Amino acid sequence: MSSSEKTSSSSRPRKRGRPAHLSREQIVEAALRLLREAPDKALTMQALARELNAAPMSLYTHIRNREDLMKAIAEDVLSNVQVEVADHWRDTVANWARALRVRFLQYPFVAALLQDGIATPAAWLTVSNPLLQALKQAGFSAEELADTQRWISRVVTGSVLMELVLPKVVPEELIGVRRALDALPPESQATWLEILPALGQRNDEEVFEYTLARTLDAVETLRQSRPGG
Repeated sequence: MSSSEKTSSSSRPRKRGRPAHLSREQIVEAALRLLREAPDKALTMQALARELNAAPMSLYTHIRNREDLMKAIAEDVLSNVQVEVADHWRDTVANWARALRVRFLQYPFVAALLQDGIATPAAWLTVSNPLLQALKQAGFSAEELADTQRWISRVVTGSVLMELVLPKVVPEELIGVRRALDALPPESQATWLEILPALGQRNDEEVFEYTLARTLDAVETLRQSRPGG
């Protein structure tokens, strides 16, 4: 757990007076606190300054701009992803994917940041190392290793982003889905009506595990298709 996550409400900046010293670490801690408490609200420098009881311009002594702040937060979040390395490459890759999903669900913007290619924090290279080493253990090398690592990374981050933005389909909401189908032409409704009973049967974690398992199966097929695989 990072030092920022250990910060409790009791250690919040006091609202009377301004802090004698403001550091980059304090700013990142405050930003993470705001993201945890109000993940649906946009993080602005003004809101961050209020949280720190500081003047907005004072933040720029330590943070160049909002993009610099986002990179610093991403570094903090990613640097604390713990991945259990297993004996078999497939188990390590699965552990990596699950650990990353948990972290991304805690801080959704980090997944979006990486997916958009806005920044590649140094911590991302560190957190990706167990994945890279597991794939190397599986026998991939050079270009194959780069492509497979990129493929799995995008599947994981993309799956989490879809999990965050798509509406949850639970049994009690299927009535709304049926109503939405009324807007489709009859020929387009048939397949949807066929799968409708199954839509609410899996929760997000089960869907993620299904996606992960099928991805690992595909990686294994690719591995076996290589000469000497």
